[in-house]
Amino acid sequence: MPTIAVDKAALYKALGREYTNKEFDELCFDFGIELDEDTTDDPERKGAPELKIEIPANRYDMLCFEGIALNLNVFLGRQSMPKFTLSKPKELLTINITEDTARIRPYFSCAILRGITFDQARYDSFIALQDKLHQNLARQRTLVSIGTHDLSTIEGPFSYDALPPEEIKFSPLNQEKVMNGREMMEFYESDKHLSRYLHIIGDSPVYPIIYDKNRTVLSMPPIINSNHSKITLNTTDVFIDITATDKTKLEIVNHIICAMFSMYCTEPFTVEPVNVVSKHNGESRVTPDLSPRPFQASLSFINSVCGLEESPESWSKLLAKMAYDVRPSETDKDKLDIDIPITRADVLHQADIMEDAAIAYGFNKLPQEFPTSIPAGGAGLPINTLSDIVRLEAKSRWIEVMPLILCSHDENYAWLNQKDDGKAVRLANPKTAEYQIVRTSLVPGLIKTIRENRKHEVPLKIFEVADVCYKDASLERRSRNERHFAAAWAGSKSGFEQVQGLLDTIMLALRYPWIPEGKDRTGEKAKGYWVEGHDDPTYLAGHAAAIYLKSAGKQVQRIGIFGMLHPKVLENFEIPYAMTALELNLESTPQNDVSRQTTRFIVSRYTTSSTATLGTLHGHKAPSFSVIWPTGLVHRATALAAVKTSSSRTSCYEAVHCEAKRFHRTASSTSPSWYISTDDVHVKVERPFSLPTNHCRSPLVSSVLPNYDHTSLPRHALTLDTLFEQTILVQHYSLNFGNEQAYILSICASGVCPTQSLNSSDRGQYSAPPTTKSRNTITNMSPILVTISLLVSLTTAVPAPHHNKHHIEVSLPEPVTLAPRQQQCQVDSCTTMFRDCVKSCDSLQNADCFNVVTSPICETCTFNIVGC
Repeated sequence: MPTIAVDKAALYKALGREYTNKEFDELCFDFGIELDEDTTDDPERKGAPELKIEIPANRYDMLCFEGIALNLNVFLGRQSMPKFTLSKPKELLTINITEDTARIRPYFSCAILRGITFDQARYDSFIALQDKLHQNLARQRTLVSIGTHDLSTIEGPFSYDALPPEEIKFSPLNQEKVMNGREMMEFYESDKHLSRYLHIIGDSPVYPIIYDKNRTVLSMPPIINSNHSKITLNTTDVFIDITATDKTKLEIVNHIICAMFSMYCTEPFTVEPVNVVSKHNGESRVTPDLSPRPFQASLSFINSVCGLEESPESWSKLLAKMAYDVRPSETDKDKLDIDIPITRADVLHQADIMEDAAIAYGFNKLPQEFPTSIPAGGAGLPINTLSDIVRLEAKSRWIEVMPLILCSHDENYAWLNQKDDGKAVRLANPKTAEYQIVRTSLVPGLIKTIRENRKHEVPLKIFEVADVCYKDASLERRSRNERHFAAAWAGSKSGFEQVQGLLDTIMLALRYPWIPEGKDRTGEKAKGYWVEGHDDPTYLAGHAAAIYLKSAGKQVQRIGIFGMLHPKVLENFEIPYAMTALELNLESTPQNDVSRQTTRFIVSRYTTSSTATLGTLHGHKAPSFSVIWPTGLVHRATALAAVKTSSSRTSCYEAVHCEAKRFHRTASSTSPSWYISTDDVHVKVERPFSLPTNHCRSPLVSSVLPNYDHTSLPRHALTLDTLFEQTILVQHYSLNFGNEQAYILSICASGVCPTQSLNSSDRGQYSAPPTTKSRNTITNMSPILVTISLLVSLTTAVPAPHHNKHHIEVSLPEPVTLAPRQQQCQVDSCTTMFRDCVKSCDSLQNADCFNVVTSPICETCTFNIVGC
């Protein structure tokens, strides 16, 4: 936010009274600005005391003393917003714009302030405003540049041209020597103030130049004005010239300067216009246009957001404090007709009007109420959904890093053994050689991160999901972003298999199977990925592969590359280890397909960090029995959720997924609770991927998988865990052991933990521990346990101390494998007969496998739960 220093005594005089620091600080807060510092008590400060005020970055009308005083006086009701008008001279001055200016700075605007009176304070403020506009809105003069001249020293009509620098000759501001354009650029290379702007036109074959009728130079924008036409304290008529590459900002700058300093003219707030004739587009117009901008805002929108019920007349008066001319609409009772003054270029939407309305009413006076509803976020961008999926997969024992997006030219090309392909976006005036271009690859940033952390224990495994940037002449902004994923492994060995394993994990999560060699890879219905050997100078010959992707109905695409980095690359970056890198272009994958898929859960695939177990401590010691999937998936679960909605009612539902919109909060203020809203025992619930992961925070759940083919995987239950603070879930994991079922119970509730062990004869009592705040909805848990029948063969139950004290895991005996047999569907009134299906987990590597029998429920009764 810009900080403006103003004379303390002069500002208080303009506001009509003296303020204490506390009073003025409160006034600034009420208006939406901030008093940063009062230099009155600064012993090292010389000169008159000043107030340093922080201004919102979009309030260009408050970048000077005049703007602050004007807006605060209007806010306090000491004056109304002035009406800005154009004078009517007998003959308008004209400036002609030549065709050559289109090559460098095509837009031009100007104005004349007649009869202006300067003193030292006004003069300093006039110059300071131009500097502030140059630094902020004008982006260091690249978009807009301002020139001001003593009109009495020049004569119209004027001309704006673009000429070779050798043909431009004049004495620059505060210099007596005449120089040509090229000499001036060399002269100001050592100037601390002007050298920062030389790059704007330095490489152009022509420089912009402004002449008067007699070919006297006014200025060479955006660098320097002529010494001939410089303004002084004695100047009474000021000619303002503004050149730009952005037409919108051109007019904003002209309006701000005219509005702020026309108050010092003989006719206050009156500006003399100038006729601008552009030959390159055949346009002729009069500048500036000081007419207010018509606008409409919804009364109901303002009232609803502010929580008020004010009338149109009331809002009209309040908005007048914010410099608006407001009146109720004659055609729509819900609309306010608003005239926006030329100083308020920041108003773009009725939300801006609403913000000013709240400021005028007083933020501290707005009603404070708990919201009755929680707005849902809009649908996320498909590329962000895809990025989140990839990020979650990579987080299994890989560390995410976020390097800077800028790098040196050599790091992006030469140090990677690559040639400059001309696609990188270069910085026009980089401060250091380290920040010369916007990266076109994520790999240099990962290598630099490894270099800076090489003292740490190896292997080092890092990844990044972020954008790279390329030039693109087909777009208006001349560049485009592209989302990439990259990973790097560094250690005593190459780690090639580790990186390829990560690639396989990601593609599995995105539901793209591996297409072996010899299978159809290019057919219309083919879907999957494969790799092929690839030569790339960044990677060691024979140790790199390109990654190809085929989606159904689409062409084969090369989406990335991975391999061992070339020793020369490692030497360039001072890496003492072998290193393998992977980079994928995520925007080459069908993002929309991924974002539409139903979310399912998976567990971490790395045994040493997060082993998915049933009946043992989670991932901290060897399991007590053989229900482990070190690298496998837990597919869809049948979890019995007993949700206590009141002290006297417990409802049980079979839930396959969890979905935010299926959970509602009761209106009771004394005993709020969450419950599942459904009439069916079998609940089909889909959870969008973008839902925060803490809604399902079981230790068995570390990631998510979109719609994996669960029919090829062993069938086991998956805990859903606490969904909200007041939710109580009792899950069971069911395995078929002959004619009986055994359950693994898990009590998952905020603030609830077991007070004693659980076995087959003692269900146990569950209540909130003494250190937990009492909640009306979680008192005695035994009624919920009583609802679960067929509780057999339970041996021990202990809290898992290394993970979650509210999670209980119960050991079971060895599962019993049954042969397929004829059975009847167990859904009431269903007569379907079918054979149980036996699935084997033999394909899972390094696992103690066993056969699992699916539940005897037919497809017609499953409500989207696949049976046999």
